Amino acid sequence: MEEEKIKGMKLSHLKFGNGIVISLSGNYLKIEFSSGMVKVFKYPDSFENFLKPESNVMLDDIEKDLSKRKLEQDYIDQKNSQKGYAHAREFTKRKKEEQERKKQLEIEKHRQAQKMREQRMQYGNNTNSWGR
Repeated sequence: MEEEKIKGMKLSHLKFGNGIVISLSGNYLKIEFSSGMVKVFKYPDSFENFLKPESNVMLDDIEKDLSKRKLEQDYIDQKNSQKGYAHAREFTKRKKEEQERKKQLEIEKHRQAQKMREQRMQYGNNTNSWGR
């Protein structure tokens, strides 16, 4: 929403009461309340729970901005979910590779042990025949 449109808009807050929009900078509203207190709120998110415009004239624009914001957040959530899924797949792949390496090491260890047993048997047989 453009600052010119929302500046000067009267609204109410559940806790702080009635106020007037002083400015809109980026995604932040600066509001001065009847008590003289100035507060900053995130736009348009704060209209979901805390702020309510006195006039319904701006309500359509605010609802459009809220819908746009929700779509953007859904898109971000979806992208993060996809990244998480890709990360999980990569983790699973690495885990399987690690298990396969361990399995291959075990097989190699058993082969070496078998080879050593065979050598001992062969060496032992040769020793016994030499000693006679």
